[in-house]
Amino acid sequence: MCGILGLVTRSKVEENVFRAAVALMQHRGPDDAGIEHFSEGPHEVWLGHRRLSILDLSPAGHQPMADDRGRFWIVFNGEIYNFQEVRDSLVARGCQFRSTCDTEVLLDAYREWGQACLERLNGMFAFGIWDRQERTLFLARDRLGEKPLYYSTFPDGGIAFGSEIKSLLQLPNVKRELAVENLAPYLTFLWVPDPQTLLRGVQKLPPGHWLLWKDGQVQIHEWWDVPLEPQEPLRATNYQKKLVSLLRKSIKQRLVSDVPVGTFLSGGIDSSAILALMRREVTQPIIACTVGFRSQDLKLDIIPDDVRYARLAAEQNQPLDYNEIILDPAGFDLWPKLVWHLDEPIADPAAISTYLICREARKKATVMLAGVGGEELFAGYPRHLAVKLALQYRKLSPEIRGSLARHFASQTVSSPTHMRPWTRNLKKFLRSADLTFEDSYLGFCSYYTPQELTQLLGRPVSREEIYSTHLHYLHRASKLSPLNRICYLDLKTFLPFLNLAYADKASMASSVEVRIPMLDHRFVELAFSIPDTLKLRWSVGDMLALRGPQQKYIFKRSMARMVPRAIVHRRKAGFSGPVRAWIRNEYRDRIHDLIGRNHLLKRGFLDAQAVKKIWEDNLAGREDNGLRIWALVTLELWLQTFIDQPGKGAA
Repeated sequence: MCGILGLVTRSKVEENVFRAAVALMQHRGPDDAGIEHFSEGPHEVWLGHRRLSILDLSPAGHQPMADDRGRFWIVFNGEIYNFQEVRDSLVARGCQFRSTCDTEVLLDAYREWGQACLERLNGMFAFGIWDRQERTLFLARDRLGEKPLYYSTFPDGGIAFGSEIKSLLQLPNVKRELAVENLAPYLTFLWVPDPQTLLRGVQKLPPGHWLLWKDGQVQIHEWWDVPLEPQEPLRATNYQKKLVSLLRKSIKQRLVSDVPVGTFLSGGIDSSAILALMRREVTQPIIACTVGFRSQDLKLDIIPDDVRYARLAAEQNQPLDYNEIILDPAGFDLWPKLVWHLDEPIADPAAISTYLICREARKKATVMLAGVGGEELFAGYPRHLAVKLALQYRKLSPEIRGSLARHFASQTVSSPTHMRPWTRNLKKFLRSADLTFEDSYLGFCSYYTPQELTQLLGRPVSREEIYSTHLHYLHRASKLSPLNRICYLDLKTFLPFLNLAYADKASMASSVEVRIPMLDHRFVELAFSIPDTLKLRWSVGDMLALRGPQQKYIFKRSMARMVPRAIVHRRKAGFSGPVRAWIRNEYRDRIHDLIGRNHLLKRGFLDAQAVKKIWEDNLAGREDNGLRIWALVTLELWLQTFIDQPGKGAA
């Protein structure tokens, strides 16, 4: 795991400027650093690297790294889990190696097979390769988007790329300018969809894509996607065997390391299954970390207490080096620092929990496994259930639907001390359940409607402006079954743009590498061949008999023998932070000031009355606007850090 930076430009760049930009990513690579500079015709080429040593801790893994002929130079962030297999293929073709690290294998694979080398890789990665002979720059990002890669092109034909925006902003020609046009999707989702960011001129290379730069021209190509043709279903027992086998293989590959490896333990089915399968591969005590919340904070939020379930999994998988962190109000004080680390305004308080658990883990391990991805693959989010429920709801008469909507519209969702989660969830459900299949799901994913954003931003906001990326992926997946279609949308948007983005940045803030076994592409492709009925089971008969839904059905069946029963049958529990309690209690005045006339409203792109209504409705309990407010706070802190300031340190 590392930080990378590169620049191809016609402009003169001082070495100390580029070196300082690389140094801003020291948290991504505290073990080593390197830069290289070439004069290539009219262009100056700079490559920079910060190293977190995981494989081959010797100086032989130093980057930027050249091949033995000095033609190709690489800066690489990530891990190639099957590097030994690829290395064997290259040795058979006559390649000789000077190190035991995966970076050299990746470099020689590109030299031998070019762009086609990507299809041979199993890993998480973002890298850049400069070809001195052809004077080309090749950038690539892994299939699912586990590793970030930003880039910026210049009017003179130059290009810059890097792991983090803060480093790019130190380079000549990279603008520090707010992309106001991207505020609508940010406020809707709490993040900005790829390839855009909230900085004009800075873009993200989407997951599963490569970019080729030559003579000022940029070509971008998608090199991987989930198979989108329906497949002949297998028997449920066959799926179960394949899921266990592939996940175990994936975990075994991700345990390869020259430094200690541990795992996160949330008490959910995914992390508990990973721990149980690790136990089958490892004999020594496994380092496991979980995060919990104060009981008074849980009353005002919709997050559960994970700790008691995590303890059940821990008890079943001894010997274990088990560690708990309880998040107290001081967690809010970390947010300005984390806004700096996140680079983009990603308004999910789960980043705080991730950072704290990684900070604790770093005392004992450099690599941690995480159970990310299971909800997207097996339809585990509440909104997946809501879509199925909405299909039945739309069969009710218009009179009944109208009566329900009017009744719950006037209900309060919280008191000063307690959240009413059922009322809150029903109000959100009824706002979108009457719409078409596509629009109802988009509504369940959103924190504003286009009409609400029109009022908040003081300009017309259309459905297409907000949802263009989502509609593109829904259209592309039109041949998939309905549930797999929306799982595909989440895999392409919610997973990389939110979950993987904050997981990478918050973990690297503590110099911890996070590996995600459930995002092995073979496991992902298998999951998308599984029929809807084996992912989410809930029929009209179940409803009439008052039997609850069975989400992630096939995955839970697969792991049932190795995970405590209470965890298997536990309802979906979100991973977040107690922001609603912070807004109501300890940090109320500070938060109100940040989004008020002295700060965010002073900038002039939000309507003051709309912001006032969001605040007052939340305090009165009429609406759950906790994450709306958190997004506004995050936006103001991000503007202070990346637009107002030079971006060289945390706000």
